[in-house]
Amino acid sequence: MARWFFGIELPPSVKQALGQLQSEWQSSPWNVQAGNWQGQDLFHLTVVFLGELDEAAASQLDAVGRGAVSAVSPFGLSLDAPGVFARNKVLWVGIDAKGNWDEMDQLYRSTRLEVMQRNIAKVEDRPFRPHITLARKLVVSSSAKLQEQSVDWQKSLRDIHFEVSALSLFESTRIQGRLVYPVRARFPFGGGLEKP
Repeated sequence: MARWFFGIELPPSVKQALGQLQSEWQSSPWNVQAGNWQGQDLFHLTVVFLGELDEAAASQLDAVGRGAVSAVSPFGLSLDAPGVFARNKVLWVGIDAKGNWDEMDQLYRSTRLEVMQRNIAKVEDRPFRPHITLARKLVVSSSAKLQEQSVDWQKSLRDIHFEVSALSLFESTRIQGRLVYPVRARFPFGGGLEKP
């Protein structure tokens, strides 16, 4: 069975900026260490993670996506300070909550509601915290280094702005042993469906 999630694709300029940030963090004087740095091609914002779905549930995903975006209008987002999920040792960059947070939250709530109403997946019951994963298996000592400069990086990250006009359906799979997240459908805000 395939693993699925609804999310937001990032423009190439944002992916490049985050890739440069990764390079900066890995070099002196920061020397941030992680077991697995995320490739730029995997950068995205997860809206709702679905996990593994059987064919019957997966066949409903187009309807979920169309329903989720029917009342959502395009909006802009800016990046925010880096953070760490200590338990999972994940390094991430957040989304500025002072920006268009209401629109982002509306997209999350409408997508979550569509999934729950169709009972196709168990949706996590925890606060929504949109983020872009940059590295996994972060070395603990690196976390302290990041916290020291968090405020400075936050200022530069907030200058990275992008427009969001569609929800995307991603599949999480491996091709020749390599993790990939191909987009299987796009749902432009206001309704509609695009198959790549």
